[in-house]
This record gives sequence, structure tokens and C-alpha cells, in this order.
Amino acid sequence: MLRWGLGRACRLMGNRSRQAAQREGTHDVIHPPFKLISDGLKKIYWWAKTKLFWKSVLGAHRHWLKRTGIGYKWESIGEGIEYSASLARWPEGPEQSKIMLRTKNGKTYDSITLVIETEGGKYIHEETKAVTDIGATPRITTLSGWPVYRLFAREDDIFSSYDTYQIRITHLVENHESRSVDFRTPHFNPIDQTLANPDDWIGWAGTPVNISLIRDQQRRLESRIWRKVGCPQLGIGWRHSGQNAVMYGVSSVLLSPVFVRTAYWFLLFAGYRKFSDADEQDDC
Repeated sequence: MLRWGLGRACRLMGNRSRQAAQREGTHDVIHPPFKLISDGLKKIYWWAKTKLFWKSVLGAHRHWLKRTGIGYKWESIGEGIEYSASLARWPEGPEQSKIMLRTKNGKTYDSITLVIETEGGKYIHEETKAVTDIGATPRITTLSGWPVYRLFAREDDIFSSYDTYQIRITHLVENHESRSVDFRTPHFNPIDQTLANPDDWIGWAGTPVNISLIRDQQRRLESRIWRKVGCPQLGIGWRHSGQNAVMYGVSSVLLSPVFVRTAYWFLLFAGYRKFSDADEQDDC
């Protein structure tokens, strides 16, 4: 009798264990319909990211590179000589430093001796370049020895590859006559753009890209909508009348971030590339 009772108890426990294992196993199995839906959503997401949005994101990043790159902004250093620099940075780029020189007022120089200094910690890194035939046509020279600006983090401190930089001109040759000069810029402090403007940067395929142009156009679209539905509704007691209450609700929806971003991407994909200069006027 005892043997029969123990055997029955073991069989019941075995059946219950198998049933529990089967129930637990069902949670790990993805049924075919759900797997197809999951794979389909992944493909749609990949297509939207790589085909639909990538062109606009890449265009915005190229616009930022052009706006901050070499040749966009010029500074005078002395005697009609102007320079434009593009310094290597990590991670936003560029990978290599370059400097462009030109002259204004029709002046030309046979040769210019250019000195670029970076200072960080106890050391000063110096690179000297001799640039020839400087005139109205910009001339680019590559700074192969210029260190890449990068931030490093320790347990209790953050430091950079260098703290300041300065550009100097020490020698000029004009009409075959050589003379020493001392033209120099102030000591500039470089800025990590990804940390200074974090809202303008996103990671895309493992690469940081700047979307400040997209952000600016979205804010411009929001201002345009505000002028259409927001400004005429202002006034004392405007929320209490029925018509104004309705308009207040409509304007709240139209000015919401979700609607503005959705409207922006719809206009962009429909071929609307940029807004007019009049859109920058935010007054009512």
C-alpha cells in the first residue's frame, strides 16, 4: 500500500513538472504571425532610417560642415592678409586640420611664413609652414602635424589634447624683398561642439551628425504657425468666449511639438526644402 502511494505521488509530480515545463516553454516561443509582424516592422524602420530620413539628415550635416568649414568665415591677421581655419576635432570632425590664406586690396606676397601654436599643460606644440604666391585667390595648406582636439575623462577630471591655439605670421617676402613681421591672432579656446550644443547632435549609424538646420527649420515652422493661429487670439478675456476657446484648443494642437515635427517632415518629403527669409520674422 505504501509502495503504491509513493508511486502514484511520483507520477503526479512528474506530470505536473512536465506541464509546468510546457507552460514555461510557451513564453519563449514566438508564434509565426508575430514573428512576421516583428520582421516587417524592423524592415520598415530600416527603410525609413536609411532611405527616407538619411538624405535629409545628411544634407543638414553637410550644411553645418559648410557653415563651420574652411572658407566660410574669414579673419584679418595683418597687412591685408586674411585666414580661414578648419581644425581637426574628434568626434565631429574634420579629421585633418587645414588653413586657407588670401589677400585683399590687390596685394600679393611671394612667400609667407606661418606659425601655428597649440598650448596644453606644460607643452607648446609648434608647426611652421612656408606658403608661397599668396594673392586674391585663396590658397590652402594642410597642417599635418596639428594635434586633433579631443576631450579625455579621468576619474576626477576632464582634460583636452590642448587648451589654446594661436596663428602667427613671422616673415613676409614681397616683390623679392624679405622682412620680419609679428602678426598674431589672440589665443583661442577650442570648444567641443557636441558638448556645447548637445541638442543639435544625434548618433546615426555610429557617427555623430549635426541637425541644427533641421532644428532651425522646425522652430521657424512653429513661428509661422504661431503667426497664423496664435497672435490674432491674444487679448483680455480671449479664452472666455466660445469661438476663442475653440481657437485656443486648435492652436494648442497645431503648436504642439508632435504636430510641428510631423508637419515639418511631411513638407520636407513633399519637396519643401527650406523656408523663406520672411519666416525668420517672429513678430505678429
